[in-house]
Amino acid sequence: MARIFISYRRQDSPSMTGRIYDKLETIFGSERVFRDIDDIGAGQDFRAKIAQEVDRSDVLLVIIGQKWENIADHQGNRRLDNPDDFVRLEVEEGLKNSKKVVIPVLVENASMPKPEALPKSMRELCYRNAISVRQDPDFHPDMQKLIDAIRKIAKTGIPLYKKKSAMIGAALLIIGIIAIFAATLLASQATPIPEATSTIVPSPSLSPIVESSPTQTIEPTFTNTPEIVVTETVTETSTLPSSRPIRIGIIQIPDYIFTDIKDRLNSLGFEAEWIGASSDYKDFIEYDIVYLPIGWAFQNQLIESRANQYQRFVEEGGGLVVEQPNFKTALTPELLPYKIVFGLMQYDSREWPPDVRVKHEIVANLRASELPGPGNRIGVKDDHWQVITTSPQGKYPTLVVAEYGQGRIVVLASSVSTNREVRYQLGDHFIERFIAWVSNINKP
Repeated sequence: MARIFISYRRQDSPSMTGRIYDKLETIFGSERVFRDIDDIGAGQDFRAKIAQEVDRSDVLLVIIGQKWENIADHQGNRRLDNPDDFVRLEVEEGLKNSKKVVIPVLVENASMPKPEALPKSMRELCYRNAISVRQDPDFHPDMQKLIDAIRKIAKTGIPLYKKKSAMIGAALLIIGIIAIFAATLLASQATPIPEATSTIVPSPSLSPIVESSPTQTIEPTFTNTPEIVVTETVTETSTLPSSRPIRIGIIQIPDYIFTDIKDRLNSLGFEAEWIGASSDYKDFIEYDIVYLPIGWAFQNQLIESRANQYQRFVEEGGGLVVEQPNFKTALTPELLPYKIVFGLMQYDSREWPPDVRVKHEIVANLRASELPGPGNRIGVKDDHWQVITTSPQGKYPTLVVAEYGQGRIVVLASSVSTNREVRYQLGDHFIERFIAWVSNINKP
């Protein structure tokens, strides 16, 4: 995990720096985030400590506010013009080391300084890609972009100061493997191998087994209809265990937010984070799944303006989960590649628990009480959708899935939120199942 050094001026942006530090400390841990005001003990050599921490860090964040470049000392001289100025020393130290990633972080609506306004030794900073971190309501989505950038840096390799021990460990491992191989080879030469008599049994395919059933069409309607009979059934398929947590980017809806959605997904072992409603394809590709939680229709225009980018994300192998919008009128979202309509919000105890209409790995061996209950009614208008569960009385879909390109989509009539306003909560096992399926990580 990356070590982060925060360079800033106390006279320029202490409040925003404090918020940024607190957020990074929460995500990466206090031992991996350095800020001089907290981390230099009494009596320590300030210059030595700064040099040591910059050297040990992988990422140098340079917090730049509106007054950053013009802060003066008690004599009225600009601090950056002083070769012994600590901020200048920090930035110079980071820039001269090609192994460090230096990120300018613009706060308080500041803009990047012009190269000619900085000492020559600092001008390279002006050509580093900056990230803006604004005040609320933009603070959290802006910070998420910064956190994602740092995580991407952390994935590129082990910091130099740790590589020596890692190389020693790797060398010992290789020596051990060679020794085992040599011992095995000697043993095989000493002992005759009996002729094999057992037959070879082909391993089962990981492809789904499809069973035909009587063909009937699904009637997409919001009123009572004849019982839905799906055109095919799918048996549960084998999957290989994932080597890492599934990453989920949850679209943050400021007007209608249940904070427990992220907490619940994380409690089940996923790596869930909030991302802004203005996020697009370049943000989506950092995740296995993009999750539109209950109430997303309140930002419908902003989300729909990125419809093509949602579709591109799925087409190229991403997963998309769409919960009920909790909208008060009918809605046909353009972000989905196949047509679907959400009807008026309706909670009806007679319509829960749902009926399972098709055998599918998402619902295999689960209690009906774990499955989606009746929220906004879902009306499928495209035969690419597969209806998995329906309400028992009205027979309208409560869980539908689809594949598009290399990716997958799940649409739910309920929410993973445990808030009482969402009356029918999904069970933990069901959440684990549909997240695993839509993530598509284990698809051969």
